[in-house]
Order: sequence, then structure tokens, then C-alpha cells
Amino acid sequence: PLRDYVCASSAGFVEDTALADLNYIEEAAGGPQLALALLPKADHIALLEMNGRLHEDHLERITEAARGACRDVHAVLDQ
Repeated sequence: PLRDYVCASSAGFVEDTALADLNYIEEAAGGPQLALALLPKADHIALLEMNGRLHEDHLERITEAARGACRDVHAVLDQ
């Protein structure tokens, strides 16, 4: 039986705001970008990749934005 499946999202940091599921304009702004793949039921990170530089203080905010988007995708797919 299938117990869990991977959901993924991008996230970025634009003008001191953490954003999930970046569009082209947000990606082109040149801020740091993060790709996160999550096993939502177990809350385990399967992949975490980042392009660009980001201060350590902001890492939790951007990661949580991506995790929230993954949980939202999971909720829609489980309906």
C-alpha cells in the first residue's frame, strides 16, 4: 500500500518576504531560490536544494513557506 508520496514546491525570498511557488517575475528578481520535496505525512524532507545566498536567520522562514505549500498540495491531492 502507498503510505505517503512526495510533494514539492519552490520558495524564494523577495524584498524581505518569503514566498512559495515562485512565478517567472519572482524568480527573475534574482533573490535566493529553494526547491523542497517533502513526504507530508511523515514530515520528512526528501530534497532540499538552494540557489543563491541567504542569511542563516532567514532559512527557517523560506523553508517553512515551501513546506506549507507542499502540505497544501498534499491536502488537495488527498481529497
